[in-house]
Amino acid sequence: MKLKLKWPVDVQGYVIEKNPPPEPLPENASEKEKREWRKKRTNIDAGAFERIVPKGGRVGHYNPMEICGLYNTLAETLPTERRAIEFANRFGLLTNPDLETLENFFGLRDAVERLVAMGP
Repeated sequence: MKLKLKWPVDVQGYVIEKNPPPEPLPENASEKEKREWRKKRTNIDAGAFERIVPKGGRVGHYNPMEICGLYNTLAETLPTERRAIEFANRFGLLTNPDLETLENFFGLRDAVERLVAMGP
């Protein structure tokens, strides 16, 4: 049985978006505002200053299970901004667009590199 996946790729490509830290929380903030602020703060603490984001073009799809050597390609991708963008331009994001920080990309890349090094 062949696994069928439909993986999105922005055909215009991807860029690095640098996010500024959130404004200080006002003293009179509502509970909803406090939750939203904590969410932004958590994302920043997790390295969300630099995210890989789609440029907003037409979305194409492919099945990553049909790409021979995709894990090796990711494992061999140098951990630089330029190489991360080149990988995303070719294969799309590794995770959800809201979560695809450079730090997360490099962490997943490192994990795949270790798996590939273990061999079959």
